[in-house]
Amino acid sequence: MIAALLKAIDKDRKLQSKLNATKKWGEISHHELGVLKELTILLQPFEDATNDLQGDYETTGNVIPCYLDLLNKVSVTIKDSNGKLYSNPACPFPSQIKYCKPIASVLKESLTRRLSYVLRDTFYVLGTMLNPMFKKKWISKSGESDWAVVAAVKAELEMRAQQLQVSQPNSTEKNDCAPICAIASNEASQLYSTLLDEPSENQSGSTSAAVIKEFDTFLNEPLSSMRELVDPLKANGQTKPRSHYNFGKTTPIVFQFWR
Repeated sequence: MIAALLKAIDKDRKLQSKLNATKKWGEISHHELGVLKELTILLQPFEDATNDLQGDYETTGNVIPCYLDLLNKVSVTIKDSNGKLYSNPACPFPSQIKYCKPIASVLKESLTRRLSYVLRDTFYVLGTMLNPMFKKKWISKSGESDWAVVAAVKAELEMRAQQLQVSQPNSTEKNDCAPICAIASNEASQLYSTLLDEPSENQSGSTSAAVIKEFDTFLNEPLSSMRELVDPLKANGQTKPRSHYNFGKTTPIVFQFWR
């Protein structure tokens, strides 16, 4: 509503005079207009984040990046080691915020109080690391160590792999031949089993090693925008978010631990 009012005033300069002519609430001052404009700047990222996180696709891996991005955008100023304030180079609009710096500070404090826990939550950290759009990109922005976070994620993946191997022995081997085996009828399900089913290695570390190897390969691949064409036949057409699960078909072992 605020943005719509400001756009209307920009399009028709006489509109403000017409509003002021009512005299009921007094004139809209230059300062008040400035505050309204700055509020729209500060609050727009929150609207963008809300729309993204409630999208009709997987958003677990977007929570930490959303939090860090919002934190940067409301951190108009930061302090150096001597306690002196200066413009935050990570904030895209410090020069545009003049009147609403106290509001930006309150938003920053509220974000930190409510959402800083996501940086220590296994569910969100794992989701972000397995998000092809970010992978390790967010770690330095969080103040954490690349090495420490990657090591912790690998440990989590190994633990989940071992748990899966105990509850579903040889699950990865069976998944590899599932498309071929599915062709056979139920009555002939054992036919060719000695050719298609790999014998169990009975090694507790076999699945874990495969998971870590696949994870390392995944991290070393280029980041993905995670968007795809709505109509594949239109090269410059409209795009939509790409499902992380569809992307995960190329790394099936690792991505099964995110579901």
